Amino acid sequence: MIGSPLFDVIHSVSLYRFFIPIGDCEFFCKILYANIIFICKVMVLKENGAMKNRKGTTRFNRREFVAGAAVVALSRWSSAELPGKDKASSGGRDVYIADNQAAVELREQAVARDPKFAPAYAALGREYRTKAFIVDPKGKQWEEKAFAAVENALSLDSELAEGYVARGYLLWSLANHYPHEKAVQDFQRALALNPSLAEAHHQLASVYNHIGLLDKATGEAQKAVAFDPRNTGARFRVGINLLYQGKYEESLAAFRDSQRFFPSLSAFQSSFALYQLGRKDEAAVRVNEFLKKDPQDTGGLLTSMQALLAAAAGDQRRAEERIRSAIKIGEGYEHFHHTAYIIASTYALMNKTEPAMKYLRMAAEDGFPCYPLFDRDSNLNNIRKDPRFVQFMADQKKQWQYYMTVL
Repeated sequence: MIGSPLFDVIHSVSLYRFFIPIGDCEFFCKILYANIIFICKVMVLKENGAMKNRKGTTRFNRREFVAGAAVVALSRWSSAELPGKDKASSGGRDVYIADNQAAVELREQAVARDPKFAPAYAALGREYRTKAFIVDPKGKQWEEKAFAAVENALSLDSELAEGYVARGYLLWSLANHYPHEKAVQDFQRALALNPSLAEAHHQLASVYNHIGLLDKATGEAQKAVAFDPRNTGARFRVGINLLYQGKYEESLAAFRDSQRFFPSLSAFQSSFALYQLGRKDEAAVRVNEFLKKDPQDTGGLLTSMQALLAAAAGDQRRAEERIRSAIKIGEGYEHFHHTAYIIASTYALMNKTEPAMKYLRMAAEDGFPCYPLFDRDSNLNNIRKDPRFVQFMADQKKQWQYYMTVL
């Protein structure tokens, strides 16, 4: 039986006392809010006799409850948003790695405490996915652990919306050749089970942005923000959507509002927006400032922007050198398709059609077939009349129209 709900809120929030920095009132309020919501949901389930379906028993132990409240509270935010230093101004990748590790440990504690708590496995699967494809891509065990955790979640509860979000997120990867349709089907299944699940709308918006379904992405990103205004990842997708639509000033405002989500990616995308506005000096400053904070440059994203800026300035030697560096840095990176697209744009600016087409195809085939962006981006203008580009765009348009019909 659940005793005093207030006691349970205080008890579960206390689990975070070592993770909440002094004075971080915002995160404390997030945890308090998430636990209160969780308690309300559990009490409703209990009143309706639904706890037996989820737990396999009608009894509900206080320790299990507190473990569940803890994991659900943290499940509302990705490891990129766990408490700690502002990743946009310090630490960069090191902070991101530490946060992911903290998230993994908390979720592992939750499943160890209650091996039948499906949401904990779903949350753990997502963090293993982050570790497998972003934090430690050479550690082959993380993807296996991720799939195992997600399958555990869905075997325990086949109607767990968060489980389908976790599975779609795991499937949609470079290692799996970005199966857009399968990922979208999982996110849509999650929304059929829980239409107000913000993270399902968020992930659906991300896939739609990548494959050029920008109108659909707009709607999904807006729903994600409406259901969870604190989800900086969803607000970041709003910025990406505006960027790919050519609404550069508006995209910059969205990136400023969401830079904590993934600071290096935010710096990359916002510098590209500045570049597209003709504010190339500001773009260069932003790139260089962030590289000082995070010289590892995940995926070679910012290094590729240096190549684009060099080509625009007429410095082909510098552009070629930066391209080589970006390729070396970005080898194996999960979202190298963004780097590849900038490399293609750089070669196009330099009137080098063959390598431009090579990297444009790479971007499209490895997860980023964003036809509307390819169609409107002036950086590609030098190669638009080439027969290879014409055929490429015809194929991309056909695929884009297919996605519009089925997804």
